[in-house]
Amino acid sequence: MSKKKHPVTAKSAPKPAVVTGRIEGHPDGHGFLVPDAADAGPDAPWIALPAVEMRQVLRGDRATVRLVKTDPRGRAVGEIVEVL
Repeated sequence: MSKKKHPVTAKSAPKPAVVTGRIEGHPDGHGFLVPDAADAGPDAPWIALPAVEMRQVLRGDRATVRLVKTDPRGRAVGEIVEVL
């Protein structure tokens, strides 16, 4: 017996993870989101933000970030959804 595979549609596709936290910048232009303990747990890894995303925020801002991929080092990479 073969199982029928259902195509992935916009309705059935899993929603990307969204995390809220505090922005930390790096002198080279990129930065990180430090997740709130309530959202991700006290030992949650930081989420890398490319320099193009960091142009929207300042160090210390609070923001909501969508996880979009994993970089070659295995770190989560995000894009800014909203500055709080």
